[in-house]
Amino acid sequence: MGGQDGVRQEYGVEATAVRPPRWMLVVAVATAAGAAACHTAVAFAAHVTGYVLGSFATIGFVALFAQIDTRRQQDPFYSRLPWLRTLAAVALTVGVGAAAVHIYFIAWELAARC
Repeated sequence: MGGQDGVRQEYGVEATAVRPPRWMLVVAVATAAGAAACHTAVAFAAHVTGYVLGSFATIGFVALFAQIDTRRQQDPFYSRLPWLRTLAAVALTVGVGAAAVHIYFIAWELAARC
Protein backbone atom coordinates (compact mmCIF):
# COMPACT_ATOMS: atom_id res chain seq x y z
CA MET A 1 0.00 0.00 0.00
CA GLY A 2 1.14 3.52 -0.58
CA GLY A 3 0.16 7.06 0.02
CA GLN A 4 -2.15 8.16 2.76
CA ASP A 5 -3.99 4.84 3.07
CA GLY A 6 -0.86 3.15 4.38
CA VAL A 7 -0.35 5.88 6.94
CA ARG A 8 -3.97 5.74 8.02
CA GLN A 9 -3.92 1.98 8.50
CA GLU A 10 -0.56 2.01 10.28
CA TYR A 11 -1.74 4.37 13.00
CA GLY A 12 -5.25 2.98 13.17
CA VAL A 13 -6.98 6.36 13.00
CA GLU A 14 -8.97 8.04 10.29
CA ALA A 15 -7.11 11.13 9.13
CA THR A 16 -8.84 13.93 7.28
CA ALA A 17 -7.33 16.36 4.84
CA VAL A 18 -6.18 19.66 6.31
CA ARG A 19 -7.10 22.58 4.09
CA PRO A 20 -6.20 26.27 4.01
CA PRO A 21 -8.54 28.68 5.84
CA ARG A 22 -10.46 29.72 2.75
CA TRP A 23 -13.10 31.74 4.58
CA MET A 24 -10.46 34.28 5.68
CA LEU A 25 -9.40 34.78 2.11
CA VAL A 26 -13.03 35.22 1.02
CA VAL A 27 -13.41 37.98 3.62
CA ALA A 28 -10.14 39.59 2.47
CA VAL A 29 -11.33 39.60 -1.15
CA ALA A 30 -14.68 41.05 -0.06
CA THR A 31 -13.03 43.85 1.91
CA ALA A 32 -10.72 44.68 -1.00
CA ALA A 33 -13.71 44.74 -3.35
CA GLY A 34 -15.61 46.93 -0.88
CA ALA A 35 -12.70 49.34 -0.72
CA ALA A 36 -12.59 49.53 -4.50
CA ALA A 37 -16.36 50.01 -4.67
CA CYS A 38 -16.18 53.00 -2.31
CA HIS A 39 -14.43 54.95 -5.09
CA THR A 40 -17.79 55.56 -6.73
CA ALA A 41 -18.99 57.66 -3.81
CA VAL A 42 -17.94 61.26 -3.33
CA ALA A 43 -18.71 61.50 0.39
CA PHE A 44 -15.86 61.92 2.85
CA ALA A 45 -17.19 59.06 4.97
CA ALA A 46 -17.07 56.73 1.97
CA HIS A 47 -13.38 57.48 1.50
CA VAL A 48 -12.66 56.87 5.17
CA THR A 49 -14.59 53.59 4.99
CA GLY A 50 -12.75 52.58 1.84
CA TYR A 51 -9.41 53.38 3.44
CA VAL A 52 -10.19 51.29 6.53
CA LEU A 53 -11.47 48.39 4.42
CA GLY A 54 -8.55 48.50 2.02
CA SER A 55 -5.81 48.91 4.57
CA PHE A 56 -6.60 47.47 7.98
CA ALA A 57 -9.24 44.89 7.09
CA THR A 58 -7.69 43.48 3.91
CA ILE A 59 -4.14 43.40 5.26
CA GLY A 60 -5.33 41.89 8.53
CA PHE A 61 -7.29 39.07 6.94
CA VAL A 62 -4.54 38.25 4.42
CA ALA A 63 -1.97 38.19 7.23
CA LEU A 64 -4.18 35.96 9.35
CA PHE A 65 -4.76 33.67 6.36
CA ALA A 66 -1.01 33.42 5.71
CA GLN A 67 -0.23 32.70 9.36
CA ILE A 68 -2.79 29.93 9.77
CA ASP A 69 -2.06 28.48 6.32
CA THR A 70 1.66 28.32 7.07
CA ARG A 71 0.95 26.55 10.36
CA ARG A 72 -1.38 24.07 8.66
CA GLN A 73 1.23 23.26 6.00
CA GLN A 74 3.21 21.43 8.69
CA ASP A 75 0.50 18.75 8.84
CA PRO A 76 1.28 15.66 6.71
CA PHE A 77 -2.32 15.59 5.46
CA TYR A 78 -2.29 19.20 4.27
CA SER A 79 -4.17 19.61 0.99
CA ARG A 80 -2.43 22.42 -0.89
CA LEU A 81 -4.33 24.79 -3.14
CA PRO A 82 -1.62 26.89 -4.85
CA TRP A 83 -4.01 29.39 -6.42
CA LEU A 84 -5.03 30.65 -2.97
CA ARG A 85 -1.65 32.34 -2.44
CA THR A 86 -2.07 34.10 -5.79
CA LEU A 87 -5.58 35.19 -4.81
CA ALA A 88 -4.22 36.51 -1.51
CA ALA A 89 -1.61 38.57 -3.38
CA VAL A 90 -4.27 39.98 -5.72
CA ALA A 91 -6.57 40.88 -2.80
CA LEU A 92 -3.67 42.56 -1.02
CA THR A 93 -2.71 44.53 -4.12
CA VAL A 94 -6.26 45.70 -4.78
CA GLY A 95 -6.87 46.56 -1.13
CA VAL A 96 -3.67 48.53 -0.64
CA GLY A 97 -4.08 50.26 -4.00
CA ALA A 98 -7.63 51.27 -3.14
CA ALA A 99 -6.49 52.48 0.29
CA ALA A 100 -3.80 54.62 -1.34
CA VAL A 101 -6.34 56.31 -3.61
CA HIS A 102 -8.72 56.85 -0.68
CA ILE A 103 -6.01 58.40 1.48
CA TYR A 104 -5.26 60.82 -1.38
CA PHE A 105 -8.90 61.96 -1.42
CA ILE A 106 -8.97 62.16 2.38
CA ALA A 107 -5.85 64.34 2.39
CA TRP A 108 -7.28 66.50 -0.39
CA GLU A 109 -10.50 67.03 1.56
CA LEU A 110 -8.70 67.84 4.81
CA ALA A 111 -6.40 70.29 3.02
CA ALA A 112 -9.39 72.02 1.44
CA ARG A 113 -10.94 72.54 4.88
CA CYS A 114 -7.90 74.40 6.21
